[in-house]
Amino acid sequence: MSIFLSASNVRCGYRRYRAPAPASRARLHFLSFGLSGTVYSNLDKLMELTIAIILGLIVWWHIMVACSLIGTRWGLLIPYNELPEPLRGPHGDWLLARRIPRFATAFLSPKDPIKLLGSAPKGVHYDIVPLGTWVLTWPLFFAFRTKAGWMTRFGARRDYTALEPNNRYYQWPSFTPFKRQL
Repeated sequence: MSIFLSASNVRCGYRRYRAPAPASRARLHFLSFGLSGTVYSNLDKLMELTIAIILGLIVWWHIMVACSLIGTRWGLLIPYNELPEPLRGPHGDWLLARRIPRFATAFLSPKDPIKLLGSAPKGVHYDIVPLGTWVLTWPLFFAFRTKAGWMTRFGARRDYTALEPNNRYYQWPSFTPFKRQL
């Protein structure tokens, strides 16, 4: 019979005893960045909680946007010759999205967005709101613009490029982090 002793494993005869791991190593840190080495500080916990909340809000927002687009016609299911002219080309705004056809992220609907909240006046195009205003619409879309011209917008953006109301569409996903437009 042999006896091996260590900090994490004690073996004695036929019985095996494993000592519990220290509290800092026992947790599963799926979002931890390891800023403090082996010590799991309150700052790391706060950072993990903040990132988890932000990721949860992003997922919740996109689920709600997808639900708000129910009743529209997805451009991918429309025959190519029936598509409006703006939807026949590729995306030209984002470098990574240039290989994605515009009709794959478009949802056709003759209905204009309904303003839920905001300071933007009724009847304006909500994709670019006037200076110093913000708007939240249905299908879910949020746009904010400062008086200096900085704007951010995300959600299902209404595109007004088609002249006929039946050819107008919503672009989703649509995200502009910060852009200056006067």
